[in-house]
Amino acid sequence: MDAQSLRYVLAKQVPEMRHGLTLETTYGSLVLVGSDAAQVAELVEKLLRAKLKRSEREEGKR
Repeated sequence: MDAQSLRYVLAKQVPEMRHGLTLETTYGSLVLVGSDAAQVAELVEKLLRAKLKRSEREEGKR
């Protein structure tokens, strides 16, 4: 995922995840709401912010 896509996800999708989300696996779906959804969104945000930093560093080297 490029930096622009990561910024979009962080700005639009991750905040929305705090209200509820569905994780899809080959074994079925897992619906998370309330504090569970908020905790998952927080983890996803941390992961994506770290990925964005790496992506921006790589783009700066080009």
